[in-house]
Amino acid sequence: MSVSLGDLTPNNIKQLKLLNSVLFPEISLSEKYYQDCLNKTEWSQFGYFSDVNVGATSYCEEEIPEDKDNLRVYIYTLGVLPAYRRLGVGSKLLQYIFDNCKENNKIKQIYLHIPTNNESALNFYKKHGFEIKETIKDYYDKSESNRDAYILIKNL
Repeated sequence: MSVSLGDLTPNNIKQLKLLNSVLFPEISLSEKYYQDCLNKTEWSQFGYFSDVNVGATSYCEEEIPEDKDNLRVYIYTLGVLPAYRRLGVGSKLLQYIFDNCKENNKIKQIYLHIPTNNESALNFYKKHGFEIKETIKDYYDKSESNRDAYILIKNL
């Protein structure tokens, strides 16, 4: 069984929408978000397990507010369908982001939000060198079970 990555195209954007709706029901992603993904396709990637699309990631680069000369990466989404977790797909998607960050020496950190009750995501990111920076109350407005989020950060 093999893990591989694939590019986002106009022909498979609906797959990304479907995956995100299943993996991240607590967040609303706008049509502008998906258009931005298509405009910067190198910032999105699908994860495949034995040629089956089981996950995806998308991220963007932005200025660091307190350090305008450098950049950071924000991971909008990184998820894998539950039946395919712990098979290396998520790690391969995250490695894709790490590799792209290495190509730009202005990128100094990576960060993201996760629900505070998502222990498996927290453990996954900690295993890859992320740390909790802060907790934000009521970050997820659509969540019924947990509205709070951690900000996780990894300095490069």
